[in-house]
Amino acid sequence: MSTFLLVHGAFHGAWCWHRLIPELEALGHQTRALDLPGHGVDRTDPRTVQLADYTAALVAAVDAIEGPVCLVGHSLGGFAIACAAEQRPEAVERLVFLAAFIPETGASPAAMAQATEPTLFSQNLSFRDGVMHIDPAVIETAFFADCDAAVVALARGCLVPQPAAVLRGEAVLSEAHFGAVAKSAIVCTQDETIAIADQKQMSERAGIGECIVLDSSHSPFFSQPQALATHLDAIVSST
Repeated sequence: MSTFLLVHGAFHGAWCWHRLIPELEALGHQTRALDLPGHGVDRTDPRTVQLADYTAALVAAVDAIEGPVCLVGHSLGGFAIACAAEQRPEAVERLVFLAAFIPETGASPAAMAQATEPTLFSQNLSFRDGVMHIDPAVIETAFFADCDAAVVALARGCLVPQPAAVLRGEAVLSEAHFGAVAKSAIVCTQDETIAIADQKQMSERAGIGECIVLDSSHSPFFSQPQALATHLDAIVSST
């Protein structure tokens, strides 16, 4: 069995994994989830948070786990897991990019977002006072289109402004470290945050031979937790 370290995306926190965690544990896996700096219950001032702070927090979490870990990064969390794997390749069993950005060296989240197809999410963002906001009117459709009302209510109470400086941070990755870590991708057909064509293209550039396809919105950990857990179990079982 494996240890999964679950890494949320922009605006979210560790709270978003609460339906997936019991499904993975029912399959015999251990799980951890963390709040990146400025998210969830972490009280770091979001105006001060950089991509390097995400990476440092995630590396510390990896170091606290005995044995190899499978890092699952959702959306913007793809950047965090890639940068952490660059620093601790020997500790990472596999990277799983879940409806996520998959960076190349020198890329920033902002640059990658500008290079992808416009989506409902990307067209409804605003910046002020060092943080990024999403129009509340599109939250349900952009993130949770196939989720139940309880999820949408939880999210509206838990989403936080996104530290804007993170989007300007550049990933510094090498073939010897990040390139040597096994990788998988799960893409979502109904995604209104990162278009599925862009998800597949990023996977191909990263050398991921085959993507797992879920017919879901951007948040299958809420809408399809059992199916997602089954796919994650199959991924690590084949390692």
